[in-house]
Amino acid sequence: VDVGGVDGALVVDTGGGELYVDRVRGDCKLFTRGGDVRVGQVEGSLECTSGAGRITVGTVHGEAVLATEGGDIVATEVGGQVRAQTRAGGIHIARAGGAVTATSGGGRILVDAANGVVIARNVAGPVEVGAAASVECESGAGGVQIGNILGSMQVSTRMGSILADLLGGKPADSFLASGDGDITVLIPSNVGVTIRAESEMADTIRRIVSEFPGIPVRRQGAQIVAEGPVNGGGPLLRISATQGTIFIKRQR
Repeated sequence: VDVGGVDGALVVDTGGGELYVDRVRGDCKLFTRGGDVRVGQVEGSLECTSGAGRITVGTVHGEAVLATEGGDIVATEVGGQVRAQTRAGGIHIARAGGAVTATSGGGRILVDAANGVVIARNVAGPVEVGAAASVECESGAGGVQIGNILGSMQVSTRMGSILADLLGGKPADSFLASGDGDITVLIPSNVGVTIRAESEMADTIRRIVSEFPGIPVRRQGAQIVAEGPVNGGGPLLRISATQGTIFIKRQR
């Protein structure tokens, strides 16, 4: 199916095959039970579902709901919120004017910039958020990289490392936890936070490495802990590692 230049709403429902849609002035709903879907420009909202195929979206002025049973999802620019789900593929949202909810069963989730909260759930793959109002992230088996977050960070991964760069400049109370991986936090000189870090591995005091003298590292029972203010203190940043090492570094 190839449709272009629709002066209003559009609904397409097909049993199988590729869909290509462009220049739709209203809302757009696309359904295929098997095949790739390519969308150019939609001036309204977009709802797109594929039984098995890749979904590629150019520009949507409204919100977008994108779902596929087996394939990647790529969206360049969405004016509103985005909900994207794939059972076997990656998700890449370049720019979103609202919140982003992304769920993958086994692929990379990448959100370059979102003007809202980013909620990411990944069963077996990495997650990367470049900029967002806040982030909530869970990964079963994959690393997490976040930066330029304006609010809170709630991040956990069972198997994988976490890299958090506090470039946003306006942190809120946050929590970072890794079961089997290192956690690295980069703190700029203009960001004040209060650190409370705990490592379950007490084999060496070097399980927590701090570049800030105001965060002393010590042994406390069966844990290695570090607490204290950075750059005058601020919102609480809790960091928990079960088997990895925690690095608290100056952002250079």
